[in-house]
Amino acid sequence: MSAYSTNDLAELKANYAKGISEISRGDERVKFRSLAEMERVINRVEASLTGTKRTSVRYPTFDKGL
Repeated sequence: MSAYSTNDLAELKANYAKGISEISRGDERVKFRSLAEMERVINRVEASLTGTKRTSVRYPTFDKGL
């Protein structure tokens, strides 16, 4: 079970689209440091709701240092 609801995600996305980095609900208030941080939270909430985890692939590079 997710700690987030689809309403939470919709509110995050709506505020992100408007450029608002603060969410208030009742006596609780959350202010994000930046829209980039808010986007990361949106991605985490989406992953939590869908049950998937985004993974990244990194390929090593080597240099002989010559």
